[in-house]
Amino acid sequence: MSIWMGDLTREEVAAIAPEGVAVLTISATEQHGDHLPLHTDWRIGSHITEGACRLLATELPILACPVLPYGNSHHHFPWPTLSLRSETLIAVLKDLVDSLARCGFRKVFILNAHGGNDEAIRITARDLARELGITIGAASYWTPAWNRLRETLDRTAPQITRVPGHAGDFETSVMLAIEPERVRMNRRSSVREDAPQHQELRNRVFIQRPGNSVGLAGVSDDSRHADAEAGAAAIEAVIEEVAAVLRSFHRG
Repeated sequence: MSIWMGDLTREEVAAIAPEGVAVLTISATEQHGDHLPLHTDWRIGSHITEGACRLLATELPILACPVLPYGNSHHHFPWPTLSLRSETLIAVLKDLVDSLARCGFRKVFILNAHGGNDEAIRITARDLARELGITIGAASYWTPAWNRLRETLDRTAPQITRVPGHAGDFETSVMLAIEPERVRMNRRSSVREDAPQHQELRNRVFIQRPGNSVGLAGVSDDSRHADAEAGAAAIEAVIEEVAAVLRSFHRG
């Protein structure tokens, strides 16, 4: 049986829901420099979701919702980007989780694949767990996988330092591994790094300036170190760690 909810009939979903976990993944459709497609976050999020759910499919009842391709991406304007306001994104998430509860799911996990959505998934989980009386988990994919990711990259590509970054070494490596035909390495943008004092401050506090927040090039770091093998190892580590979290979430 497919792990994707959209592939199943209403009876099949209804049979899984009471004891199952619904995974609601959200991502973004936003500029990723001149070398990566707008759907990069959606593609990575979909790959992780499918991989993790397939690992668990024989162990526990689990279904993946269609991956939401939009998020809070205003900070990527004026480049081509589709964005939801924060209040709109939270409203959409609440409606979708409410729908899953009406389907009979008592456990919903919101998996995020775009940094701009991180606060929204936590607010949604906190509010709806109380309102709906169900258990809701929420995490950006890199959070539970952080230690494993760092160990994997230190072994395979220590030059990749920013994770996940934006259209830099990490995301480019992952896309080279899972969708190489969409990567245009000959179009990479050069990056002007922040002044040291600005970077040091950003490591300690959240700062949002007017306009875009990823620099003049629209990327977080230069992708010259991108490597397909490192990307494959990294994304496999993420899949395994996300699967471990979902397994514990189901048991808890």
